[in-house]
Amino acid sequence: MREMKDSGIPWVGEIPSDWNVSLLLEHFHEIKNLNKGLVEQNLLSLSYGNIVRKDITSNDGLLPASFETYNVIPVNSIVLRLTDLQNDKRSLRSAISNERGIITSAYTTISVNSESRDSPKYMNYLCRCYDLCKVFYNIGSGVRQSINYTELKRMPILVPPTDIQRRIADYLDKKCAQIDSIIAKEQSVIDKLQEYKRSAITEAVTKGLDPDVEMKDSGVEWLTQYPIGWKLSKIKYIAEFNPKYDYRDIPDDTEITYTPMEYIKNGNFIQNTSKRSALSSSLTKYVEGDIVMAKVTPCFENGNIAVMENLVNFKGMGSSELFVLKTSDIYRKFLFYWLQNRYFVEACVATMTGTGGLKRISSYFVTNSEIFIPPFSELERIVEYIDEKCEAINKVVDSKQSLITKLTEYKQSLIYEVVTGKKEVSHV
Repeated sequence: MREMKDSGIPWVGEIPSDWNVSLLLEHFHEIKNLNKGLVEQNLLSLSYGNIVRKDITSNDGLLPASFETYNVIPVNSIVLRLTDLQNDKRSLRSAISNERGIITSAYTTISVNSESRDSPKYMNYLCRCYDLCKVFYNIGSGVRQSINYTELKRMPILVPPTDIQRRIADYLDKKCAQIDSIIAKEQSVIDKLQEYKRSAITEAVTKGLDPDVEMKDSGVEWLTQYPIGWKLSKIKYIAEFNPKYDYRDIPDDTEITYTPMEYIKNGNFIQNTSKRSALSSSLTKYVEGDIVMAKVTPCFENGNIAVMENLVNFKGMGSSELFVLKTSDIYRKFLFYWLQNRYFVEACVATMTGTGGLKRISSYFVTNSEIFIPPFSELERIVEYIDEKCEAINKVVDSKQSLITKLTEYKQSLIYEVVTGKKEVSHV
């Protein structure tokens, strides 16, 4: 058994006796190399814990001169998104770049000192470990709780012998690739199930349940034919769009439901609470029974929509990027499903305006959009049919998602155990 010693870092505990603890500045330097004259054209982005290429010609509304303010980063540099720590505690904030390119200067980019002979890959896994263990959140400051390099460089890091660093990096590369492969396969199944669910919803809310019913032309460019006996109406005639709610009379210490965007997914939401006083007045307000729907890409396309039920104190607040629709019990579930049908989604996407990840669907289009309304008795049968269909699909999706969660947690635990020396790695 290896001899261990106290690291002096509370969340790390003991480390192997031949490992060292140093300040980050002793092994890294900050990369600050503005892209003056647009000498570098390889646009990079930090996405889901990876550095990915973006097409600089589809510049998301940025003028070419904007890329002169971007940072030119070398191969094996580590990019850290250390802003907005207070409001976003779920995103992965670190990644290693496998190529030279440019990335926004809002991120902190560091590179291993050449004389240190450290493994960039090991250091990347170490940064990911710090990220997963929420270490950065404890040293952030300011209104948006951010960290700059001046603060970061004083952070203690674990430094194993160089050969151990490389062995750890090779081991984690292999193990993480195996885990990621399984996760990707499970996610592919989930994506296909979600697509099947959307197809089932689309078929039911636009054509009904009788395959032999006579149809007539809707006269709407983006819609299909619809069954004779149904009514062609508009959403604004059956629902109030973005109703105004005044929460000023709610005592500050009152608990209400709070749903950041990531808590609303695939027709459901994760119950979460907050004191009213802790929430910004700019957030979207909703009450029991309201339908909330993302208005920004890609959340809208990904199905960030839910009927808000069983709210704490019957009230809630969520992302400012939500639309709210208030309707009667009669239409609530049918409208909820209608807003997910493929024709409506594609038509909404076509109305999007804005830049890059801030493209939003047109509120005018949503309120004035057409909707097919079946006779009430048929509407009830359609909702019941979709409920049952979605429940069966969701059960399979939930089981797949549970497996993905367990695999993700295992990978995170493995990274922690290995980069902190709790688990010894033999030759790969």
